[in-house]
Amino acid sequence: MNGPKGGTGRSAKIEQWIGLPEFTFPNVGTRRFEMGLRKFKLSTRILLLGVVITFCFALVFAWVIPRVRTNLLEAKYTKTKHVVEAAQGTVEYFVKQAKGGLLPLEEAKNRAKEAVKSLRYDQNDYFWINDLEPRMVMHPLKAEMDGKSLAEEKDSHGKKQFVAMVDVCRKNGEGFVDYYWPKPGSSQPVAKISYVKLVPEWGWIVGSGIYIDDVGKEI
Repeated sequence: MNGPKGGTGRSAKIEQWIGLPEFTFPNVGTRRFEMGLRKFKLSTRILLLGVVITFCFALVFAWVIPRVRTNLLEAKYTKTKHVVEAAQGTVEYFVKQAKGGLLPLEEAKNRAKEAVKSLRYDQNDYFWINDLEPRMVMHPLKAEMDGKSLAEEKDSHGKKQFVAMVDVCRKNGEGFVDYYWPKPGSSQPVAKISYVKLVPEWGWIVGSGIYIDDVGKEI
């Protein structure tokens, strides 16, 4: 899912992703409702009022919580975009070092990879680098993928996520991509949305992402 430029479009995408419900509240005739209650015993009235109040609260929560989740996703979208821009800026620093003759090209690339490899945010969130082939340049948690072609790599739903990242970067230079990927220490793929940004001089793509189910845990 590529993040659109406008906030409204991205909100619509998020709402579609999480299945945001819409509710309209019925216009209850309060007077008729009160008269109806008088037909019952006091204990029954109290019970009925409790049921009605519980139902109303359930409706409110069903309306509010998905919107809170949408806002959290929006905030995480923005944060992920910013941290990827910062990591990409780290690579650009070494690009300039190589261009200026301060470092040999290969040494500059190796230093850039090591610098990005060591970066973390929110404790366990990380960055990776792939290129436009696509081929994995550096993955901090899956070293066995380094140097591997990703052209046929698919997620559990059959999506070629790294090809999608290349497409986004070739078209816009950066953007969001949704796919399924295991969390660190797990083999079970879960929904993930990543932001990727191109380093045009080297044909590298720097990326990082968020897991959708982590958002629900924060509500």
